[in-house]
Amino acid sequence: MGPALVPVIIKSDRLLKRFPRAGEIVRMEGKPGLFVVMNVDKEARVADLMHKGGRHEVEKNVPFGSIRTVARSVSKAIEEFLAS
Repeated sequence: MGPALVPVIIKSDRLLKRFPRAGEIVRMEGKPGLFVVMNVDKEARVADLMHKGGRHEVEKNVPFGSIRTVARSVSKAIEEFLAS
């Protein structure tokens, strides 16, 4: 049996979901509510998150594996709702 070529397609937004961006609205595994990414340390693979809403609690050094992105359309709708 010889080697086989298998095409692999990586969606461009898939890489962005690995690393949260500052200002992005995300969810955190095990915690209710939404959070805003304040700082990102790509080398340590952690981010600081501030709770979005009435509380201004900051969660420090949250591993990327615990951060779940929120779709841009949903994030934009949340921003518009909170601004009104």
